[in-house]
Amino acid sequence: MTASGAGLSAARTVVQTVGPPASVVFLNTPVSGPADGSTVFPVSFAVLDAQGRYAAPSAFQVESTDPGQQFGGFIMPFPGLYTGNLTASTRAGVATVTVSVLGTSPLVRSSFSLTQTPGAADSLEVALASTQLVADGAASTTLSITSADQYDNPLSSQALSVTSSDPDVGLGALQNLGSGNYAVDVTSSTQAGDVTLTVTDASVTPALVRTVTFAQTAGAPEGAQLILGTPWLTADGTGETTLVATVLDEFGNPVMGLPIGATSTDPGHRFSYAVETSAGVYEVRVRASRTVGTSTLSLGLIGAPAVNRLAAPLQAITLAVPQIQEEAPAPLAEVLGTTQLEQRGSAVVPGKDPAPAAKPAALAGTGSESTLGGWAAAALLMVGGVLLLSRRKLRRG
Repeated sequence: MTASGAGLSAARTVVQTVGPPASVVFLNTPVSGPADGSTVFPVSFAVLDAQGRYAAPSAFQVESTDPGQQFGGFIMPFPGLYTGNLTASTRAGVATVTVSVLGTSPLVRSSFSLTQTPGAADSLEVALASTQLVADGAASTTLSITSADQYDNPLSSQALSVTSSDPDVGLGALQNLGSGNYAVDVTSSTQAGDVTLTVTDASVTPALVRTVTFAQTAGAPEGAQLILGTPWLTADGTGETTLVATVLDEFGNPVMGLPIGATSTDPGHRFSYAVETSAGVYEVRVRASRTVGTSTLSLGLIGAPAVNRLAAPLQAITLAVPQIQEEAPAPLAEVLGTTQLEQRGSAVVPGKDPAPAAKPAALAGTGSESTLGGWAAAALLMVGGVLLLSRRKLRRG
């Protein structure tokens, strides 16, 4: 400042000093970017005193709530102004970046938020709550789907499609549960067999495709179709035939792995244990009794009555010939089907003499009586021969 008067002048210089750091102001900060671990964002900020003048602090610190983010390359073009770089992490989400001026009290600091977004779809996982359903058109399970990028960041807005190899299987709407989790309700059809569900994410090329398979098994047995190997047997107690039963549920699916047995209204019949020769097909050997007539054969469950249950998968089919059981069959807990078996009396085989009839009691004798009878018969024959010879001589004379 300069003053003058009466030929005199005076000058005074005023020096303004910068005050201590009072605030941090960001000049350039990123708002969002990919969580790819490689993208570099420029960051610049200024440290100001209470009067808004640049103030060069002795030290500052830059930190983030995302420990994967990296900071570096900070320089000071002139005192109080700083520029540097922030490298993204691989974790999607919102992170808070804070610059603090060290040595101030209270601590001078300022923050900004950076949103890191997930990348393209790279992972697709599928699972079923249950891998077996009864093929009754009502049983259900849940298909769970998880979608993520290459760094396992969840993808919460994917347009996924789900299809089934069985067109009659019911598929509900895709439910977005958040955090990359999705769900679809699945309802069985009435056709037993394996069903494959296919989940597709077409947001990338090539599309991500995953499959999962579940089994639809037959329900409780509703009945059996019975076939006899021969229409009748001879009532000799030795002849055999085969009873073949196809056991089906209410929708015509073969029911496997059942405890099957057979009984008859003829108590003399004997049966073997049942053997499952193919899916839902059971075979029982039947041995004739000695009673002529028609009897009813029944085939069904032995043990506990049938309930609506999952039939055990047929692990192996036993083809060994079952042996006839000599004891009487146990009663059936549930009858699945019946058929008629005729037994006929023994027939005379052509070329073979029938068995000799038994002697009347009056003709039976001891061994000695039989010998005397033999001698008497021989004597009678001799006398008869003499008489016949004498008559011939008289005629010639």
